[in-house]
Amino acid sequence: MDDFIRGGKDPGYFGRGVIGDEQYEKEKTQTDEGSAVFGPGVLGLKADAVNKPGPGVTGQAGQDLPPPVELPRLSIKELETALEENPALVDTLLDAEFTRPDGTRKGALQALEIAETLRPDGARQEILSKIAAALDDGA
Repeated sequence: MDDFIRGGKDPGYFGRGVIGDEQYEKEKTQTDEGSAVFGPGVLGLKADAVNKPGPGVTGQAGQDLPPPVELPRLSIKELETALEENPALVDTLLDAEFTRPDGTRKGALQALEIAETLRPDGARQEILSKIAAALDDGA
C-alpha cells in the first residue's frame, strides 16, 4: 500500500491530488528529463558516473583498468614489409611513428608516403599533407 501512496512504480501516473505536491514535483522532474524511462546510456545524464570504474555500490574500487594499447614499434625495413603486405596499415603505423619517444624517422615517413600514394582507392590528401609537414619539420 505504501507504493501506492508514494506514486507506484510508474512515475508520472498519479497527480498531485493522489501523491501530494512534493512527490508529484519529484516524479515530474524524472518524467521531464526522461530518466523514468531511459538510463544514463541514452540520456547522458550526470548519473552516468555510476558506470565509471571506481568505488561505489558495486565495489569496483579494487578493479584494474585494462592496460593501454601499445602501438607497434617496427624497424623501417619491417615497416616497409608490413605496408607492402597491407597498405591499409598506413593510419596505424603513422600514428605509431608520430608517438615514438625518439621522434619520427625520415625513412619511415617516406615509406608511409609511398604506401599512401599506392592505395587502391587513391591517396588521401590530408594524410599526404600530414606526412609532408612532418618531413618539412626535419624528421
